[in-house]
Amino acid sequence: MKKILVIDDDEDITFIVEMALAEKYIIKVRNDTKNLIGVIEDFLPNIILLDNYIGNKLAQEIVTEIRQHEAIKDVPLILFSAHDDIAKLAENINASGFLPKPFELESLYSTIENILVEINSKSGHTSLHNEN
Repeated sequence: MKKILVIDDDEDITFIVEMALAEKYIIKVRNDTKNLIGVIEDFLPNIILLDNYIGNKLAQEIVTEIRQHEAIKDVPLILFSAHDDIAKLAENINASGFLPKPFELESLYSTIENILVEINSKSGHTSLHNEN
């Protein structure tokens, strides 16, 4: 199963996202940025879902930290936020996708699936499932 890390300080949102994705993916949730790089390196997600604000940190700061670590620098990111210009924010951090809040679960599913298909086509795999 593919692994998704959800990072948002809104516990209601992380709960809903976790419940919506748990049958199809291995989900890890973080509601803060404490030891975030260590968490990402230990979990090695296939995708990171990232809110634009986590406590006092902006997504751009978090992404800058992630991109400095070889093992996790290429993990695709999906930015999700209620910010008015989320498309521009996502472009600025070189996110693979974005979801404006509030979002429909179908949009969440399709955004994730599209990125996984893109990852698999780049790596030459035809299946969306890990071989563990």
